[in-house]
Amino acid sequence: MPRVLAPTGSPVSAAELGHWLTALLTGQDPRPAFAEAICQHFSVPHCHLFSTGRAAMSFLFGCLAEMNNDPARTEIVVPAYTCYSVASSALMAGLHVRVCDIDPDTLSYDLEQLRSIDFSRVLAVTTANLYGMPDNLPEIDSITREHGVFLVDDAAQSMQARIAGRFSGTWGIAGLFSLDKGKNITAIQGGMIVTENNELENIIVQRYSRLPENGHVSNIKEYIKLLVYFSLLHPSLYWMPASLPFLHLGETRYEDDYPINRLPRTLAAISNHQLSRVEAITAIRLGNAERYIQTLGNTSGPGRFSIIDGAEPVFLRYPVRMKDKQARRNFLGEYAGLGVTASYPQSISDVEEIRSVIRIQNEQTPNARQIAREIVTLPTHAYVRPGDIENICKELVSATHG
Repeated sequence: MPRVLAPTGSPVSAAELGHWLTALLTGQDPRPAFAEAICQHFSVPHCHLFSTGRAAMSFLFGCLAEMNNDPARTEIVVPAYTCYSVASSALMAGLHVRVCDIDPDTLSYDLEQLRSIDFSRVLAVTTANLYGMPDNLPEIDSITREHGVFLVDDAAQSMQARIAGRFSGTWGIAGLFSLDKGKNITAIQGGMIVTENNELENIIVQRYSRLPENGHVSNIKEYIKLLVYFSLLHPSLYWMPASLPFLHLGETRYEDDYPINRLPRTLAAISNHQLSRVEAITAIRLGNAERYIQTLGNTSGPGRFSIIDGAEPVFLRYPVRMKDKQARRNFLGEYAGLGVTASYPQSISDVEEIRSVIRIQNEQTPNARQIAREIVTLPTHAYVRPGDIENICKELVSATHG
């Protein structure tokens, strides 16, 4: 059978599956220990665990609205190119979305456009830190402080990344991490809020106490996902789920109807063990990213993104740009089995389901639209071999040169 690479993923070890099984059979609750481990690792005093990253984000936005208690401040500023769930989380919290364009060279905010916003209506600004590359967090933090609005540091894709010596996810009033299947560490599904702010923490604790656990049906679904993920992520078997179109693997769809629950206790056993080896997981990704950089060298083919000064990325995936539309389409179609993917196909401003209700700063997001047309991401996870990287780079350069 063919060797097929997943676009991203953190392989679950047999030991981690064993920890999950122990928690399942004994009734142990690993969540307090995992939350404490997160606090120690990132030097933050408070951590709360949720069923999904988007649930954590929507919950946090609601808490910030309560904390601010200003009916005029209802806007969440989001990058024009990011995961669609960022916008849906704000809308689910009863807030408005203001879309700000990005810098096409770094994928961070276009700082000039960000500064042009009327902040009198803004509750919070969110970051993205896409593909494990930190945004310009010092500058964004400075802007939000100047205007007296909250900064939410979304580190769903950048756990362990740093900028100015500080972890992504620890800037601003609160940070977010994701434990989804394709993230830096995984619980198959889940999310976290971390904060140092005691006033916000008091509101979180009150609201969190009312959150339900996942239902039995949802838990069974998560268990099935875990076993499938554990069994089929390996390249010798990934062709099976990849060949089933109804699974929608690699697709980005807008969703705005999801529960806000606590992280299932047994899944915390997996992520707790993965956290203990996050540095090793990150080292593999960085090593593979460095191989892409060295192999592509100074080739005139695919465009590369710039890393912001002082940033230490983790490269959840390695992004490049292909400006030729047909060459990009052909490359993605022919070499999907190498784990290459297009990422988000549209700017937030063009998502049909929300286009009529969002607010676009300066009425345009040309940079985000350009990135959506050009971006290609390359796999960096533990199943990627040096030979895979050579093949990907060879075909990428060939496709770019036509």
